[in-house]
Amino acid sequence: MIKSVSFASVLATLILFIQTTWFKHGIIAAATPDFALLLILWMSFSNKNIEGLLTAFVIGLASDFLSSSPLGFHIFLYIVPAYLAVLIRTSIFIDKILIPIAAAFIATILKAILSILLARIFGKDAIIAYSFGNIGFWIEGLMNMLLAPPLFWAFPKAGKVLITRSHTE
Repeated sequence: MIKSVSFASVLATLILFIQTTWFKHGIIAAATPDFALLLILWMSFSNKNIEGLLTAFVIGLASDFLSSSPLGFHIFLYIVPAYLAVLIRTSIFIDKILIPIAAAFIATILKAILSILLARIFGKDAIIAYSFGNIGFWIEGLMNMLLAPPLFWAFPKAGKVLITRSHTE
């Protein structure tokens, strides 16, 4: 478990660093896909224990340090979708196309709703929230949906470093 969470966290932190430096102005219409969120969803669906939640916490912490948001903001935005993925993973069959697309869409919408909620609680000066009226948000959601199936196909290729097989790993 420590190995898979550590590797996923390092990989996602590297991805976050690339997103905040090279892609800081976005890829299309100032929007960038959330690769870290997709990795968190895959970890939550693919592992039997709490690896997805631990990965969400570590990635959220790294994202908070890389951004100007208050400490805990991204942790909350990443843990809630991870928790929901952990809850439903045994109830549904995880196919290769539809579930990744649906999970990416729902997680992106949920992330926006949570950011708006936190902005209302703590004030718009403290937190920059998503806006459903912003075209960049919808483009990010579309990119997340389009990238989810290929990434959900590619992540298992890492094999043993991202999936915990037993309690002793």
